[in-house]
Amino acid sequence: MINLNLSDSDEFKAFAQWGSRFAGDGDGVRIGLQGGYRTDNAFITISGETISSNPTSRSQKSSNVIASEAAYPDVEFPEVAVRWGLAEREAFRIAVNSGLGVNGINLYAFGTYGKGSGSGDFNYRGPAGSYASIFDTNPAFPGWSALDLYPAGFTPIFQSDDEDSSAVIGAKKEFGSGLTLDLSTGYGSSRIDYSMRNSINASLGPNSPTSFYDGSVEQIEKSVNLDASYPVSIGLYEAATLAGGLEHRSEEYSIIPGDQASWEIGPGSPGLPCCSNGFPGYAPVNSGTYSQDSHAAYADLLLPLTESFSTDLAVRYEDFSTFGESFTYKLSSRYEFTPSFAVRGSLGTGFRAPTPAQTYSEGISQFLPSASATITTAGRFSPIGLVAQLLNNRDGVNIEALKAEKSRNYSLGLVWNTDFGLSTTVDIYEIVIKDRLSTTPYYVLTADENAALSALNIPNLQAIYYANFLQNDYDTKTKGIDIVSTYQREMGAGTAAFSAAVSYIDTSITGGSRSTNPYSKRLTEDALPKARATISADYNIGGWGFTTRARYYGEWSDWQDTFPNTATPGAAYPKYDPQVFGDIVFFDISAKYDVTEKMSVRVGADNVFDTYPDRARWQTFRGLVYSRNTPYSTDGGYYYARVDYAF
Repeated sequence: MINLNLSDSDEFKAFAQWGSRFAGDGDGVRIGLQGGYRTDNAFITISGETISSNPTSRSQKSSNVIASEAAYPDVEFPEVAVRWGLAEREAFRIAVNSGLGVNGINLYAFGTYGKGSGSGDFNYRGPAGSYASIFDTNPAFPGWSALDLYPAGFTPIFQSDDEDSSAVIGAKKEFGSGLTLDLSTGYGSSRIDYSMRNSINASLGPNSPTSFYDGSVEQIEKSVNLDASYPVSIGLYEAATLAGGLEHRSEEYSIIPGDQASWEIGPGSPGLPCCSNGFPGYAPVNSGTYSQDSHAAYADLLLPLTESFSTDLAVRYEDFSTFGESFTYKLSSRYEFTPSFAVRGSLGTGFRAPTPAQTYSEGISQFLPSASATITTAGRFSPIGLVAQLLNNRDGVNIEALKAEKSRNYSLGLVWNTDFGLSTTVDIYEIVIKDRLSTTPYYVLTADENAALSALNIPNLQAIYYANFLQNDYDTKTKGIDIVSTYQREMGAGTAAFSAAVSYIDTSITGGSRSTNPYSKRLTEDALPKARATISADYNIGGWGFTTRARYYGEWSDWQDTFPNTATPGAAYPKYDPQVFGDIVFFDISAKYDVTEKMSVRVGADNVFDTYPDRARWQTFRGLVYSRNTPYSTDGGYYYARVDYAF
């Protein structure tokens, strides 16, 4: 659950922040501004922020560069061909919150808008080694090869431009009887445009552009909600509250085709790879608009059984146009032994229906599986699409339409607030999820299967080596404990505050395909640290404030990808040899000074000791130094300065 509080402040304030990595890259600027206006019965608050950051690179020379240097000694090749790290990013966001009281009715409206772009490197394509086929000659283009355009090879640059918007308007009224009604309607959209530059569709030969628009994906959601609450008397319980509501929601997911050159199979194919190299564009046949509607009703009863003991029961019924019905519930209780000590607990069920995007979206990529492999085309395809239908002809393969995930959860906790400044919460929980959505292992397509797809002459279905699908693949049980403690007291002439948050989460596979696959089982259970902790201390004196923080991450495992070039046709590819990364701690510090009542300055550093994890022992052939799957940054220390000003 995420609880969002919208600002209704009429204060005008601004901030500006600049920061950079210790290594000298990744520098960026954030600037924000907020202002508002308020009368006796109306208000409006507007907030905006702009972000601009440069990329980071933690890379080394790749095997493709080394092979190309040996094959073409007279050509100058890049020392670092791929920037592995944070992508370049620019973004702008604005939020508006407003309210108006008219004849006892509170009208409200709020919304957000954001626009941004980011770009990053794909694997380097060298004229020798794994990507050499791009630079082959072809009878369709006598005397031409991609070396004419890229004599030192090339690194495709992938860019995404995103645009998000949301808006909610509503009216709320509280009647004399205590009945409260809230009617609202909402709209949200999210669109991402994909493009490639410094690339080529080699099958088009000299007629290929080097920049491509690869298409877009867009999600639109609309909703209408009616919520009500009413104080009721039930027997001896006069302070009960009954709430309920109705909801209608519609989702629409669209795939928009790219430029023809981004997906076209040119006269150089077979032989030269088709489509915009790195990320083939969406073709018209792969595009479309898909929708899903749902209707829901819920009821909630809050029942104070005594002054110290209360319970809350909520039920929800939902009907999806594509997945049928669901009924979920939650029962929670809280008991106060004293005003400063209480226990709480809950049990409930959950339901998550697949989205149209999960059912219908398909994505193709070209990548380097291993140091000795050649360029490989792989994709995640719709579980009800053509590739799934083809693979379902195999014995033992059963790719099904998606169904909803279902869960059960239990929690028990305590709350302790002392009169000497110490507050502590402890919560233990268990979450059981059945039919979790996950991508299957990659299936290696046989020559006959590839021929069958190629005979359809559908772009993006040519020479696919690996294919996988979203499926309701496995079941899990997660057990955990969260402990949060804060302590505040006067210390000397100032005030000190200490906080600690510790969590331990253990997830185990209990059923499904991953329960019988040792690699997949370990991948799920050990890919994230089970233990995490954050400890911080603040001290404020006069106009100064100082903060120190330690962030701890426990042991976790990464894995060795082994994509066999000579895999048995029709088999799922194997993955082996996980690498275990040990505990790691990062330290952060900052200092703040109130220059005036309206202006403050803060300087600080995250990961002040410039700590890096162990180097990854695989995928160094791509130029990688650190695992791309770490749960923390691998870009080293970061320092920053920030100015806040209130008008």
